[in-house]
Amino acid sequence: LVCLVVVIVAGCGLGANGGADVEKGANGEEVVPVTEKVVPVTIEYWHINSAIFGGEAVDELIERFQEIHPHITVLSRFQEGSYGGLLKNLQAAIAAGNPPAVAQIGYNFRLLALYELPHKPIFEFARTDAGHQLFLDKFVDGVLGLGQDGEGNQRGIPYVTSLPVLYYNADLFRAAGLNPDNPPETWEEVREFALAIKEHTEEYGIGIRISTSNNWLPQSLIESNGGRFLSDDDMSVVVYSPENIKAYEFWQALAVKDKTLPVVTNKELEHAFLAGRLVCTSQLPEA
Repeated sequence: LVCLVVVIVAGCGLGANGGADVEKGANGEEVVPVTEKVVPVTIEYWHINSAIFGGEAVDELIERFQEIHPHITVLSRFQEGSYGGLLKNLQAAIAAGNPPAVAQIGYNFRLLALYELPHKPIFEFARTDAGHQLFLDKFVDGVLGLGQDGEGNQRGIPYVTSLPVLYYNADLFRAAGLNPDNPPETWEEVREFALAIKEHTEEYGIGIRISTSNNWLPQSLIESNGGRFLSDDDMSVVVYSPENIKAYEFWQALAVKDKTLPVVTNKELEHAFLAGRLVCTSQLPEA
């Protein structure tokens, strides 16, 4: 998946305790007790985590949140259609005047959410939540910036950061005379390994998944070469930079010159890897 941010889309005070006293729970965690100062509230959280795709983890997080904030009841609302489906439903709910309090936004829709969707920016909670900065300080700077606008204002909270991982078939490594305990560490080494595998096993050496709606794996290839899709302020396209061109030429060479990368669909890549016909893949099958 792409990197994600959670954006608060309604003017709900989630994350602030309204000045209530904080107590310690049974396990030492901070708990906001239900007092006369705190009004019980029920909110909705919209997300894309199905029962087989992170849904259990979401339920655990909500349960922990409600233990700390017993006056807040969170209703988990799974949205069909991944991030595009959620965004479509969210826009309809906003137009109808009945949006959720919190929504999970895909990174590819981050700018639309930050600049087009009505929401309460995270930085505004600093005025009412004494623990606001302490919470933000727990994030790595580079990750926290994923939820900021061009002026550096914290508009959303990074929630899930996906990481491309290179999976490889150890048996095919051995068949090609390669040591599976010493896998490639750079893209150039990936190319060298793929050529050796093609020569000794006649199997394809590498598969890179891509789709018209999700290009974050090619993006990782480009950014590891110092390139970017967008400018630093995210307001202009910089696809034709030398770094980007070199990365795409490298990718092209794998398929056209080396013939170590099959030009097939993502589903075919998935089947080839699971069948032992593809040595490396840049992502496991999607849930």
